[in-house]
Amino acid sequence: MSLDLNFSSFHKLHQTVIQLRAQNVVGPLSLVGPPGHRRAFQATQRSKALPKPAAAWTLRRAQPGHQPLSGRRLRLATAAKPNELEGDLVSTSGVRYGVVVARFNDLVTKLLLDGCLDTFKRHGASREDIDVAWVPGSFELPVVAKAMAKSGKYGAVVAIGVIVRGATAHYDAVVNAATSGCLGASTSTGVPVIFGVLTTDDMDQALDRAGGKVGNKGGEAAATAIEMANLMADMHQKGIAAKPWMLSGASFPAVSFSPSKACYIHGLPGSRSLTSSRSLAQYVATRKLHSCTKSSPRRERVKTAALFDFLKRVQPGSLGKPAESVQLGPLQVGPMGLGTWAWGNQLLWGYDEGMDSELQQVFNLAISNGVNLFDTADSYGTGKLQGRSEELLGQFSREAPQRAPRPVHIATKLAPYPWRVTPGQFVAACRGSLKRTGLEKLSLGQLHWSTANYQPFQERALWDGLAALYDEGLVEAVGVSNYGPKQLQRIYNHLSKRGIPLVSCQVQFSLVSRGPAQMATKAACDDLGMKLIAYSPLGLGMLTGKYGPGEYPGGPRGLLFRQIVPGLEGTLEVMREVGKQRGKTLPQIAINWCICQGTIPIPGAKNVAQMQSNLGALGWKLDSAELAEIDAAADQAPRGMLQNIFQTS
Repeated sequence: MSLDLNFSSFHKLHQTVIQLRAQNVVGPLSLVGPPGHRRAFQATQRSKALPKPAAAWTLRRAQPGHQPLSGRRLRLATAAKPNELEGDLVSTSGVRYGVVVARFNDLVTKLLLDGCLDTFKRHGASREDIDVAWVPGSFELPVVAKAMAKSGKYGAVVAIGVIVRGATAHYDAVVNAATSGCLGASTSTGVPVIFGVLTTDDMDQALDRAGGKVGNKGGEAAATAIEMANLMADMHQKGIAAKPWMLSGASFPAVSFSPSKACYIHGLPGSRSLTSSRSLAQYVATRKLHSCTKSSPRRERVKTAALFDFLKRVQPGSLGKPAESVQLGPLQVGPMGLGTWAWGNQLLWGYDEGMDSELQQVFNLAISNGVNLFDTADSYGTGKLQGRSEELLGQFSREAPQRAPRPVHIATKLAPYPWRVTPGQFVAACRGSLKRTGLEKLSLGQLHWSTANYQPFQERALWDGLAALYDEGLVEAVGVSNYGPKQLQRIYNHLSKRGIPLVSCQVQFSLVSRGPAQMATKAACDDLGMKLIAYSPLGLGMLTGKYGPGEYPGGPRGLLFRQIVPGLEGTLEVMREVGKQRGKTLPQIAINWCICQGTIPIPGAKNVAQMQSNLGALGWKLDSAELAEIDAAADQAPRGMLQNIFQTS
C-alpha cells in the first residue's frame, strides 16, 4: 500500500520522516516537490536539504518494483553506506538524559525547555529518564553539565540558556565561557554535552528561536542529544570509542581474577594488569563490598567509588585529573605543551585568519586540561604574518574565559638573524615579542638556533644577549633550541659563570627522530640538569597513520614524506597493536613515548579535534615492555627524519 502525505512546511516533512523511520518504515521513498528543486534528501539526517520556503512536498512510500521518478519526483536514499556509523533518533530504553537550564532570561529558557522535553517525549524518552537542573545563568552551565556528565548516569547532557548582546563587553566573555566550558565538559568526560544556548543580538531573535518563526532550538538540542547518545553507544559496542570512566548499571567496571593471580580491570580503556588479586581482594574486603578468592577465574563487580579509590592508589593521574607537573627551571608545567608553529604559517600549514576562532578554542581547551606551556617564536608566520603566533597567544591569554588549573607560560624563541650581532639587538627582539604578546615578562626566552656552523663570530654576542634577557627581568628563565651536546655544554658553561641557569634545550625528538645525535643531546640535558623539549613529536604528521602511498601532503612536506613514510609501516603496526590494547590512537602513543623518555613534547594543534587527541596522551604511561617493543620496531626503519639544518653538534 502506498503512503501519500502532503506537507506545507519543511519542518513537518522532516518530523514525519523521523517518525516513519522510528516505525521501521524502510526502503525506497520518493519525494514530490515543486519543479526546479532536484536535491537529494536522506531520512537519517536532520534536514537542511529542502529549500526554504518549503512548498507542497509529498513523501511517498514506494511499491515493489518502483523505479526512480523523473521530473518533479526525487528519490530518497535510505540505504546506509558500508561501515557508516550514525546515531538513531529514537531514544533507547533506559538511557537517561540530563538538562541544565539557565534561570536568567527564563522567559525564553522555559520555552526552550518545553521544546526540549517535548522532543524527548516524542522520540521515546520518558520523563522519569530526564533530570532537569536550574542554574543562575549561562556562565554557570558548564559546571553542572560537567558534573552530570562525570556522574556516569546520563547518555547525554543538554545545556540550555540565552545570552543577549548588551551595551557592555560581557556578551563575548559569557559566550566564550559557555561554549568552551561545555566543549571541555564533553571532551573530558566522553559524554556528549549539547550546546543549546542561544546567542542573539536582541530578545526578539531569541523568542523567534524558542518556538517562534525559526523553530525551537531546545527541541533541536534534545534531538541532537538522542542521536549522539545512540552514536556513542554504537561506537562503544563496536570498540571504536573508549567508554567513559564512570558508567552506570550493568556497565560498571568489573574486576576479573586469573589463576596466575593477575587482576584485570574491565570496562576501562586498555585494561591492564594492575596488582595481585590478593591485594585487591584485601582492599575491597576491608570496605565490606564483597569477598574475593583466588581459587578460580571469575569476574566480580566492584562499586565505582571503591574501584576508583583503588585505581588512584595504583595508577596516580589515570582518572582524568590534571597530570602531575614537571619542573622546568622555576616553572611548573604540564608533562605536555603545545607548539604553535602552524599558527600563522601559510606555506607549510595552510593558515588563514579564518582559523583564529577555532585556534582560540584549542587554546581554551588546552588550559582547561592543565596544558600550560605554549611554545612560539618571533619568526613564526609567513610574510606579513610573521609574529602572528605570538600575537594570537597573547590575545587568547587575555581573553581566556576561565581560570586555568595552572598559570599559562608562553615560551618564545628569538631568531639569530644576521643583523642581530650585538646583545642589545637581541634584547630589542625580545621587547618586540613582549609587545606582540602583551606581556611584561616571558616565561621562557630561547635562542632559536646556533650560528656556530655558519657565522661563529655572532654566537658569543647572542649568548650575552640571552643573559641580558634574564638580567633585565624580561624572562623568567632561558633556554636554547637546535643545540647539540658539545655546543650545549659551551653555552651552559658561559651562562653559569654569570650565575644564570640554562633550563631547557629544544630539539626535534620523536620515534622518527631518535638517532644517536638526539639521544646524545638528551643525555647531555640529563647531565646538566635541564629539560629536553621535544618539538615535532609526531614527525610532522608521519606518526599519525594518516599518510601512505597516494595520500601524502602537498608542498615540501610531501617530498619528505615520500622518502620516509614507506619505511615506517613496521613501527606504525606495532604502535597500532599497543594502541588497540590501551584504547589509544597512534598520535597518543607517539606523544606518550616522548613523555616516557623524560622529555616535554610540544605537539601542534590546528583544530579542536587535534587538541582533544593530544590530551588523550596524558594520564597514563607506556610500560617497559611496550616501550621496548616500539623501540625495536623503530630501529628497523631504514630512514629517520632529516635533522634541522641549523642543528649543531
